[in-house]
Amino acid sequence: MNKENDLIKSVDNAFTLLDLLSEQGALGISEVTRLSGLAKTTVFRILKTLEYRGIVIQIEDDIYTLSYKILKYHPKPLNEQQLIKIAKPYMQNFSQKTGETINLSILYRDEIYIIHSESGESYMLQSSLAPVTDLYCSSMGKIFLSEMSPTELEKYYQKRLVKRTINTIIDYSNFCEEQKKIKEKQIAFDHEEYEYGLTCMATGLYQNGELVAALGCSGPTTRLGFKGLSQLEDELKKSGEIINQLLEV
Repeated sequence: MNKENDLIKSVDNAFTLLDLLSEQGALGISEVTRLSGLAKTTVFRILKTLEYRGIVIQIEDDIYTLSYKILKYHPKPLNEQQLIKIAKPYMQNFSQKTGETINLSILYRDEIYIIHSESGESYMLQSSLAPVTDLYCSSMGKIFLSEMSPTELEKYYQKRLVKRTINTIIDYSNFCEEQKKIKEKQIAFDHEEYEYGLTCMATGLYQNGELVAALGCSGPTTRLGFKGLSQLEDELKKSGEIINQLLEV
């Protein structure tokens, strides 16, 4: 008996497209058509159906990628490799567009742990950056601090924190003022608080309303200023918003 006779062709074609998006990360309709060998009208209709069901999302004109909702059919906690796989294409795009380094970090006890980086233009301080950093003196760390309750924050700032530069915030009340700005703009800054000559900015990544990671850009203060902090901030927030869409279930 020929098992292919029992197949529903449209369903089989849909899984072909899902496999392609899983392997490639994000593809345009023309690329999907070429790689799948299916007719462009068939590809378009399948992608629109999958988009309607929330299995894929359109991130740019005619560019589609898998939504994190697909894991609903095999639920399991988000792990580092899944997070990297989701974020990597958009981190690469940011780095290529801006020429700056972008990092992905998670919370590890009272520190941030960088799990993936996409390097931009080189700079002298880059080699001195540690993969594990304190929360209080980094933009990505501040994202995690900003999600803490007043009680948790006060307890954190009771620890003996080292003032790495004259800009480093080590006082609870001073950070509370900054926390308001972070909440309002959904972006945190480190203006030479970790190291003189180094400026960083970060935004949060959320799954079902819970902060799971931080996305941060870092580079020499003079170069970032020359390129424009507001433009870099907009690009970083745009990357974060796309990744957040993919993390929705």
